[in-house]
Parts: sequence; C-alpha cells; structure tokens
Amino acid sequence: MYFYFLQSVFFIFSLYMYSKAKESYGALCLKIFSFMIIFLPAALRFNIGTDYQNYVDIFDSILLNENVTTEVGWRLLNKVCIFFHLPKQFLFIISSFIIYILVFKITKKNYIILLITFYLYLYTASFNIIRNCICLAFVLCGYFYISKNENKKGLMYTFLGCLFHNSGYIFLLVYIFSFMIKLNKKKTLFMFFCIYIIFKLVNIKDIFETISVFYGFKWAYYFTSEKYFSTSSVGFGVLLRHFFLIFTYLLCDESKVSKKEFSLMSIMFLCLSISDFLSCQIILFFRLHICFYVSYICMYVVVCKSNKNETNIYKKICRYVILVYAFIFVFIISLLNNENGIIPYQHINLGDLF
Repeated sequence: MYFYFLQSVFFIFSLYMYSKAKESYGALCLKIFSFMIIFLPAALRFNIGTDYQNYVDIFDSILLNENVTTEVGWRLLNKVCIFFHLPKQFLFIISSFIIYILVFKITKKNYIILLITFYLYLYTASFNIIRNCICLAFVLCGYFYISKNENKKGLMYTFLGCLFHNSGYIFLLVYIFSFMIKLNKKKTLFMFFCIYIIFKLVNIKDIFETISVFYGFKWAYYFTSEKYFSTSSVGFGVLLRHFFLIFTYLLCDESKVSKKEFSLMSIMFLCLSISDFLSCQIILFFRLHICFYVSYICMYVVVCKSNKNETNIYKKICRYVILVYAFIFVFIISLLNNENGIIPYQHINLGDLF
C-alpha cells in the first residue's frame, strides 16, 4: 500500500509543478515525468490484479490458435505481440501505454484535475480490468471531443473503445442520445430525485428476476441467486457516496462552461447515478458503476472550471473537499481493501523482457 501512496504523492506533486511551469520545455519534461510515474509501475507489474492470470491465459490460448471469446481489439493486440515474437509482458506494457497516453493527450495544462481524478478513481482498476480501462480511455477522449462540438471525432474515439470492451456501446448510445436532449441544472436535479425515489420504492431485484426467468435468458441465474444481490445498500459508505455524488454536481457552475458541455456532463451524471443505484441492489451491476466513474472525471473538470475567478471562499473550500474525499474514500479505501488485488506491488525481472 505504501508504494501506491508514495506514487500518488509524487504524481500529484509532479502534475502541480507541470501546471505551474512557465517554460514550454520544462512543462513538457514534467508532463513526461508524470506519465512515467504511473506508466512504469503498470507496465512492469507481475502477477498482480485479480484478472492478471485471465489475460495471460487468453494470450496463451491465442498463441496456440485455440478458440477464445474476447473483443476484436484485445484479440488484435495479442496477435500483434505474437506476430513480433514479443513476450506476454508486452501485452501489459502496450495496454498500459494506450490507457495513459490517451488520458494525457486530452489533458490541458490548466486542468490537471482530469489526470488526478483519473488516477484516484481508475488507476488501480487499470491493473485489473485492462480491456475495460482501454475502452474508458477512448470513451473519455470521445466525451471531451463531443463537448467541444467535434462530434464525428468523439464518436470515432468511442467506437474504438467498443473494440476493446462492450461497455463502450453503452457510452456510444449515451453520446448519441446527448445530441437529442439538452439538460440544465434544474432539469437534471429534478430527474435525479425522480430516479432516486423510484429506486427507493421499487424492488429492482424482483423486476430483473421476473423478466429473466420469463424470457429464459441464459443469465437468469445472476438475477435469481442471492449471491449477486447486495444486503448493505443503506450503509454509511453508500450514503456518504450518494451525498458526495450530488454535492459534486451542485458545485458545477453551468455559467462557466458551454451549454453543450454542461448538458453532456449532466447526462453522464445521471447515468452514473443510475449505475450506482443499480449496484446498490444488484452486485452484478458494480462493474457498470465502475465504467461510469468517468462521469466523476467529467464533473471534476467542470468543477475546476467553475473555480476559476471564484471569489466565494466557501465555494473554493468545498471544491477542494470533494478532491480530498476522492483521495481518502475512493483511492485509500480501495487500497486498504485491496479491491483490485494489487498489494503488495510486484514487478517483473527486466531480464525476462528480452
């Protein structure tokens, strides 16, 4: 755990120095240094991450020309490594590079909050759900291009994400939906509270169980077994998460960003809320909730823009409070619980790479 804690300190400090650098050469060096702080440990990791062995097995199966059910992009990445006779470790090196370079690509010097929140919410997960995180990196690129009215480029990036994980199709639909509906803060808050009340009054478990059994879906077991349902959906941690979810959105000032960006961010906020409420009742939806962690990143960027030229000291303090919350209750707690199976950190022997 101490390894990741020290890494987080160096990473955030390096990004802060990058944001304050006045010379372009110095800023570039600090940006590269920040990238290497998170890239090297991820690229050189060995046998950590709960899905590590699964990815190794997929690589070995493709190497032996066995039938493997996996996404086109991930299969292609495996085949590239095999074609060039690269050891399987390069699978983790290349995938880590793709994830982090995409996030660094869309980060502006004035908005290092994007990288910080990505690190706090998704960095440790990227050691585990690799395909998903590659997809989310493309999805995040798509979001920021669409928010700047570069819709074709945004959809193209999102589609590339779909090649690595099927969750990308959900975001593709969300982005297409955003072209047809425009939200402001009042409409969004009204919809949020309606959704919240529905989830409090309706037993989602019974609905999914009835539908899945009636239609004979192959995944009906997941909705009929108690194993996949949560019994702690009203715990303190959940209430605190929901409080900071709505608190973060309330700190977003729609006058500081374009209507397009605020509307798209609001839709992402509602999707995050729905995935959160679903995961509270059905554990199976927790992976979907993790996918929509990108919504936190989108909100924090708007909060950062809202903080510009802010004269109200209380609002400024509140906007730093949500960052402290993310560091303690998301990043640190996940390390303490070893949620992604990455503790203790282990690295490959460099001699094994060649």
